[in-house]
Amino acid sequence: MVKGTTRQVMVVKTPDTGVFEQAIFLLREDSTEKQGYTEDRILEEVSRLTAEGQIRSRHSKGVHRLSPLAWSSIGAALVGIAWFLTTVIT
Repeated sequence: MVKGTTRQVMVVKTPDTGVFEQAIFLLREDSTEKQGYTEDRILEEVSRLTAEGQIRSRHSKGVHRLSPLAWSSIGAALVGIAWFLTTVIT
């Protein structure tokens, strides 16, 4: 089921990199009305963001890159520590 909402989007065709075809930016509702952004200013902002490399994927470096085996080992270690502490305390 599709909810009836409308959004302004900016679709930017990328050079033929073999990976990406286009980039889609969702504009904030108040960006054109209240803040007075023109199409040229929006394009400048898109260029600045992409040139500075500020656009990152959701899976950036960090804790989320651990493998499932690592997460399982961490969970098992925490359960073992909790079990050990409960047996020592009682």
